[in-house]
Amino acid sequence: MKKSFFTLLMVLIGFSSHMVKGNDKELDRNTKVLVFPLRGNVSSNYYPLTMIAHDMKVKEDSIVAVINKMVADNISENNSQFITTQECKGIVGLDKIQQQVKLVDSSSDVKIADLSAVSDRDYNSLIEQTGVGYVVFINGYYINKRDKPFNTVFHTISLSIFDSKKNKVLDFSSYYNTFDLVPIIEMKAASRKCAQKMAQTIIRKANKS
Repeated sequence: MKKSFFTLLMVLIGFSSHMVKGNDKELDRNTKVLVFPLRGNVSSNYYPLTMIAHDMKVKEDSIVAVINKMVADNISENNSQFITTQECKGIVGLDKIQQQVKLVDSSSDVKIADLSAVSDRDYNSLIEQTGVGYVVFINGYYINKRDKPFNTVFHTISLSIFDSKKNKVLDFSSYYNTFDLVPIIEMKAASRKCAQKMAQTIIRKANKS
């Protein structure tokens, strides 16, 4: 009798331990975030891409990718809760989803992601392969040059957060300013504070759910 009770107790302890580990794994999955840049999302009211690339000292054919990487790196910096598509080279379907996501104008300088053309199958595959609970799309990086009241360049970053079921959680944007366009290394330093504030908003949303 004692032996049977002891065996049952060990089984229950093992089951409880398994459940705790399972819950921890699910919690980790639910709060993990993929930062996903979109194509053609860099624009300006004044500067053509050739000028942006020249002033930032980047090749014109890679300026969009470089700016997106800058934003993604700043958002994910020193936080293991985030992963970027740069870390997902083996993931199947990234390019397909980039092509399927539509960018819709929200205002003159902000675009938001529309996933209505993204198939549930492709999105679910992305979630399963990356193990994330949320996807943050970098919708736009808009460079707005203003001459009044003084010469300033405003850089607006627009993001959309979606959960693992393809439900939109939040559209939001933020900006920082410089007095001119500067090389990409300086731009990354100038944009870091803005991007990390946005990261805090993402984390709050992910941890709250």
